[in-house]
Amino acid sequence: MTTSLTFEDIKPGKSYACYFIVRSGLASSQYFGVIKTRDCEQKLAEIVDAESGESHVVRWDDCWDLDEVEWHDSN
Repeated sequence: MTTSLTFEDIKPGKSYACYFIVRSGLASSQYFGVIKTRDCEQKLAEIVDAESGESHVVRWDDCWDLDEVEWHDSN
């Protein structure tokens, strides 16, 4: 059985991605992106949306399915 990664499991120097929710008033939208930075004290993460390239700061509780990612050249 595979256990999901948490933000505490993230190791410096490796790349990770996850699904996340951006909340705006009563609306919310789901995205997939690469984790850019994390704030362990406030439990926030800066995540770059894989589709738009837009950066979002979200609570750890609004993220799921964290996993390590590998970068490949598109050529």
